Amino acid sequence: MDELCPNADISRRFSRESVPAQREIAKQQGCEPNPPIKAIRKKCLDCCCGQEHEVRYCVSFDCPLWPLRMGKNIWSGRAGAKVGFAK
Repeated sequence: MDELCPNADISRRFSRESVPAQREIAKQQGCEPNPPIKAIRKKCLDCCCGQEHEVRYCVSFDCPLWPLRMGKNIWSGRAGAKVGFAK
Protein backbone atom coordinates (compact mmCIF):
# COMPACT_ATOMS: atom_id res chain seq x y z
CA MET A 1 0.00 0.00 0.00
CA ASP A 2 2.84 2.40 0.76
CA GLU A 3 4.21 1.97 -2.77
CA LEU A 4 0.89 3.08 -4.24
CA CYS A 5 0.42 6.03 -1.94
CA PRO A 6 3.72 7.33 -0.58
CA ASN A 7 1.99 10.41 0.86
CA ALA A 8 -0.17 8.95 3.58
CA ASP A 9 -1.74 12.35 4.32
CA ILE A 10 -2.98 12.90 0.75
CA SER A 11 -6.61 12.49 1.79
CA ARG A 12 -6.18 15.29 4.32
CA ARG A 13 -4.71 17.65 1.72
CA PHE A 14 -7.82 17.33 -0.44
CA SER A 15 -10.45 17.16 2.28
CA ARG A 16 -13.15 19.68 3.11
CA GLU A 17 -10.93 21.17 5.78
CA SER A 18 -8.49 22.26 3.07
CA VAL A 19 -11.11 24.30 1.16
CA PRO A 20 -10.39 27.57 3.01
CA ALA A 21 -6.67 27.14 2.32
CA GLN A 22 -7.37 26.43 -1.37
CA ARG A 23 -9.61 29.49 -1.52
CA GLU A 24 -6.84 31.65 -0.06
CA ILE A 25 -4.32 30.33 -2.58
CA ALA A 26 -6.76 31.05 -5.42
CA LYS A 27 -7.23 34.63 -4.19
CA GLN A 28 -3.46 35.14 -4.04
CA GLN A 29 -3.20 33.95 -7.65
CA GLY A 30 -5.79 36.49 -8.79
CA CYS A 31 -8.71 34.11 -9.25
CA GLU A 32 -12.19 35.47 -8.60
CA PRO A 33 -15.23 33.50 -7.52
CA ASN A 34 -17.31 32.48 -10.53
CA PRO A 35 -20.56 30.61 -10.84
CA PRO A 36 -19.84 27.29 -12.56
CA ILE A 37 -21.83 28.24 -15.68
CA LYS A 38 -19.62 31.33 -16.19
CA ALA A 39 -16.50 29.25 -15.69
CA ILE A 40 -17.76 26.87 -18.39
CA ARG A 41 -18.38 29.82 -20.73
CA LYS A 42 -14.83 31.07 -20.12
CA LYS A 43 -13.44 27.60 -20.88
CA CYS A 44 -15.40 27.50 -24.14
CA LEU A 45 -14.06 30.93 -25.09
CA ASP A 46 -10.57 29.71 -24.27
CA CYS A 47 -11.06 26.65 -26.45
CA CYS A 48 -12.23 28.87 -29.33
CA CYS A 49 -9.37 31.39 -28.97
CA GLY A 50 -11.66 34.05 -27.51
CA GLN A 51 -13.92 34.17 -30.58
CA GLU A 52 -17.53 34.39 -29.37
CA HIS A 53 -18.97 33.48 -32.76
CA GLU A 54 -16.87 30.30 -32.78
CA VAL A 55 -18.39 29.29 -29.43
CA ARG A 56 -21.86 29.73 -30.91
CA TYR A 57 -21.04 27.60 -33.96
CA CYS A 58 -19.02 24.98 -32.05
CA VAL A 59 -19.30 21.52 -33.60
CA SER A 60 -17.66 19.59 -30.78
CA PHE A 61 -20.93 17.85 -29.97
CA ASP A 62 -19.15 15.16 -27.96
CA CYS A 63 -17.75 17.76 -25.54
CA PRO A 64 -19.52 17.51 -22.16
CA LEU A 65 -19.61 21.32 -21.96
CA TRP A 66 -21.28 21.78 -25.36
CA PRO A 67 -24.88 22.20 -24.07
CA LEU A 68 -23.67 24.87 -21.63
CA ARG A 69 -21.31 26.77 -23.97
CA MET A 70 -23.52 29.85 -24.33
CA GLY A 71 -23.43 30.59 -20.60
CA LYS A 72 -26.97 29.34 -19.98
CA ASN A 73 -28.06 26.15 -18.27
CA ILE A 74 -30.53 24.71 -20.74
CA TRP A 75 -31.54 22.01 -18.28
CA SER A 76 -32.58 24.33 -15.43
CA GLY A 77 -36.22 24.78 -16.48
CA ARG A 78 -36.15 28.47 -15.53
CA ALA A 79 -38.16 31.07 -17.42
CA GLY A 80 -36.63 31.82 -20.78
CA ALA A 81 -34.72 28.55 -20.92
CA LYS A 82 -36.12 26.04 -23.35
CA VAL A 83 -36.02 22.54 -21.95
CA GLY A 84 -36.09 19.56 -24.25
CA PHE A 85 -36.14 19.44 -28.03
CA ALA A 86 -38.46 21.02 -30.55
CA LYS A 87 -40.93 18.61 -32.11
